[in-house]
This record gives sequence, C-alpha cells and structure tokens, in this order.
Amino acid sequence: MHTTGGRSQPPPRVSEAADAMQMGRYYGEYKAEYQTADGFAALVFAGMLAGGVYGATQAPLKDILVVVLVGGVGGAIGLFWKTVVVLRECRQWVYVFDSGFVYVTPSRMEIVPEARMIGVETRVVRHRDQNYDEHEYTVRLMDGGSVVLTDRFPDVEDLGERLAEISSRARVRNRMAAFRAGEDLRFGILTLTRAGIACEAGILTPREVLPWSEVKEIRQNFGEIKILKKGGWMAWRVVKISDIPDLRIFLKLAGTFLQEEHGRDL
Repeated sequence: MHTTGGRSQPPPRVSEAADAMQMGRYYGEYKAEYQTADGFAALVFAGMLAGGVYGATQAPLKDILVVVLVGGVGGAIGLFWKTVVVLRECRQWVYVFDSGFVYVTPSRMEIVPEARMIGVETRVVRHRDQNYDEHEYTVRLMDGGSVVLTDRFPDVEDLGERLAEISSRARVRNRMAAFRAGEDLRFGILTLTRAGIACEAGILTPREVLPWSEVKEIRQNFGEIKILKKGGWMAWRVVKISDIPDLRIFLKLAGTFLQEEHGRDL
C-alpha cells in the first residue's frame, strides 16, 4: 500500500465518501510536502526584513524611509506571502482507490469516481541546467472543474500515472462499446475500424487501411508510434505521439483488437 503521509488507512469521512461512490479497494495516500526551496526563500525574505529593521536604526534620518521600504517592508511582504503559499499548497492530500480518488484540502473535499474524469493532462518542463524536471498533472472533470497536482507531491509522477490509468478505464469501456456497435474510432490521423487500422492521406502517401490480420505489432518508441506490417522490413506507418490524441486509449484499444486477431490465428 502506497503512502507518503504516514497513514495506512484514509480518514473516516474519506472512506465513507469513497464507499458511497463504490470506488473499491483503497490503494494509498499521497501528501504534499515542504520543499528545500521553501526554506531558502523564507531565509532570504527574513534576511531582508532583519536588514531593513537594522538599517533603519543605523542609517541617517533621511535614508530611513528608503531602507525600511526596500528592505523591511519588502522582506515582510515576501515572508508573509511565502508562508501563505506554503501553508496552502502543502496542506493537500490525495487518497487513491481502485476506481477513483478523493482530493482533500482544509477547505475542499473533491470526490472523483472514474466516471467524473475526462482525462489527465501532463506538463513536464525540463531544466537541464539544474538537472531536474518540473511536473504538473491536471485532472479534467466532466463538470468543467479540475484538480492540479504538482511536485509538491514527492511521488507526483506515480500519482499522475495512476490517475491517468483510472481515468482511461471508463473511456476505454465506452469506446469499446461504440466499436462493437460498428462505430469507427478516430485518433488524429489514425482510425481503428473493423477492417483494420486506417491512416489518413499525407503529402506523399494515400489513405490506406492495414487489415488486422496483417498487423504485426504496434510499437511505442522515442516519441513515435510505429505500426509494423507482417512480412515487411520497414514500419507501415510512423506517427508522432503528439499527433495522436488520447494515446493511452488508442494503445489499449488497438492492443485489444490485435490480441483478438492473433487469438483467431492460433
């Protein structure tokens, strides 16, 4: 069971809310935490405040106003602002269950079963000069709301991936049902059809459908999706991941249809 907050079971009100929404088995808790940068920022602002106060007592009368405003007031405002931000952002908890999660702050408890989730948007900013990545996961909800999770959560990558997995289940079921009913499923330039995988026409290539019986493998590698054809030396199509919306859903559905086709070949 995962936990970053030292709690092996959710609070009673969270457990009751999850049970009422039939979210299933409890997975674990994720808690936002203080970061080293918070301490450094607080020290800087506190130093400005102390310097302003000391300077006001030592400076000539005509310079007191400038010293107080620049040092003391600036430091006081910065220290107050940083304290408020840290207290607000570090008092967040996410309790994850098999089919949903509960997001808790001192003023809010968001109960999110998988049916309320549209998807999870991921933003990663790479700071190569400082050798770290900045992460932000935004959970979009059916009612237009959202839950934003950042590196305040020590295991935010694990949390974001787990929530993305949960959110994809309901959409996979819905799109699978539509496919079984005869609907084609479009993912950007790729479309999953009963006949096979269709790829829209490009500048140098016509629209073409690769029958499921001829699909060897769908491979994700280095920011691309490669669709391999049986008996072929090169990929049938190579598509950038950025050109495939709902990539996770596409891979799950295409993988399922491909397994079914291979199962018929046995």
